Amino acid sequence: MRAALVKEFGPPSSLVVERVADLTPGPGEVAIEVAAVSVNFPDVLVVEGTYQNLPPLPFSPGKEAAGRGTAVGAGVERVWVGDSVLAIIEHGGYAEQVVAPEGWVVHLPDSVSYTDAAGAGLVYCTAHLGLFRRGRLQVGETALIKGAGGGVGTAGVQLAKAVGTRVIAVAKDEARAAVARSFGAEVVLTSKPESLRADVLSANDGQGVDVCLESLGGDYRDRLPEVMRSATDGVLDLMADCSLDAAVSHVLPLNRAGEALQKVSDGGVCGKVVLTTGLG
Repeated sequence: MRAALVKEFGPPSSLVVERVADLTPGPGEVAIEVAAVSVNFPDVLVVEGTYQNLPPLPFSPGKEAAGRGTAVGAGVERVWVGDSVLAIIEHGGYAEQVVAPEGWVVHLPDSVSYTDAAGAGLVYCTAHLGLFRRGRLQVGETALIKGAGGGVGTAGVQLAKAVGTRVIAVAKDEARAAVARSFGAEVVLTSKPESLRADVLSANDGQGVDVCLESLGGDYRDRLPEVMRSATDGVLDLMADCSLDAAVSHVLPLNRAGEALQKVSDGGVCGKVVLTTGLG
């Protein structure tokens, strides 16, 4: 199989695409023929060697991969060969095959494409957990979504609108503000930090908001597979109902992984960047 490899830490251009040995699932694992993998900003940190959780060299980056199950290890009960699935993983997605623990694999609805599933997986799951598991956002409340127009921010705007809440979005420029408006944000601000509080109060009749989604990371914590599956299933169900748009703006082949990662690193992309392998 082909894989985009980090052989030494460095810029996106340091990624190399090579042929490596095919993968075999162990007990409790699922082997997946990858069709699409999302390119996320944490991948930039992984390739640079500055992320908080790094595997030994060499390895493939990529924290989510959509494709078709090709083999299962002993003890696997939920996934069968031929199933269309999305895997949430720590690394390995920039490849034609990936092996993932069964607990981190979810089934795709028939109407959700591999490209959209990969584009939505990590960022929409992150926003879903923040808004609903941690924030307990309810119908009729007001949500403040920071980083609107970026991956998690765009997901947050759509998820909040999908459940009937009012959205005040904060974007860093007018291009991202336009994206937030296109997905239904009632108010979009391009405020500087020093004026944000006053601008939010002004936009909300002098009141604060019920939930704020902030995309800055905190301490790394181990994730629970059942929680991630529940959030991802919720996102995919909304996509199947056409309530969410994965907002994929750039699709590139695997052999252009370095170019795709550079687009994300440069910060000029409104929407998701996805790599594909050619699997339909």
